Amino acid sequence: MTNESPKPPFKAPTRASEWVLVGASLALSLAFSYFLGEGRGFVCGTSIFAIIFLIQLSWPLRKEVWFWLITGIFAALHAVAAVELNWSWLEQGRNFKLLGTLWTLDVAVMAGIVYTIYRLKYGVPAKSIEDSVDDLPRYGDRDLGL
Repeated sequence: MTNESPKPPFKAPTRASEWVLVGASLALSLAFSYFLGEGRGFVCGTSIFAIIFLIQLSWPLRKEVWFWLITGIFAALHAVAAVELNWSWLEQGRNFKLLGTLWTLDVAVMAGIVYTIYRLKYGVPAKSIEDSVDDLPRYGDRDLGL
């Protein structure tokens, strides 16, 4: 056992990747809503978005088998929920803000479970989230001290 603290389990998404994910999620949601109905289609799209966002957020754990097992379980639970539950209430009152709130809670719970397993396996990291590439100094902003 080393005295080194484990690497952070999460990575802050970049601004560009956030917009790509939002655009892809919206496109998927619209496509699914065309074929499956508005409520169920948006739930399928946001479920896929939640899983993809979790993978992007947990990118430092991509080489861990346990992470992919947990992600597979999350994906299966999302698929069952999207197919088996009644999502018609989304279509009735245009409750898409509530769907966004459910998505946020969903991602928070999944990330919490991943973090809990990480802590049980590796201990407490020095930082929970790696710095975003967007927050690092640009090449032209570096002080080279020449």
